[in-house]
Amino acid sequence: FPETAQQAYRIYQDGLKRLPKDRLLATNFVFTVDRWAMSAGDAGDWAEAVRIYDLGLAQMPNDSGLKRNKKYAEQMKTKGK
Repeated sequence: FPETAQQAYRIYQDGLKRLPKDRLLATNFVFTVDRWAMSAGDAGDWAEAVRIYDLGLAQMPNDSGLKRNKKYAEQMKTKGK
């Protein structure tokens, strides 16, 4: 999944550069970032999950879901889970 998610991330990122107000692209971008980061977290790699959320937030800095989920990943990373 991570390789596929990276590809989708790049496609949506490019699409949002061209169509920054497209809500469907934005929704799919956030979903892709979240699923990609969750797959890292499921594997116990919380540092990677935080990194992925940072990538998403660089594109969508005001997304509350990405912010919330990054905070959770940071907490899990700190706990060493």
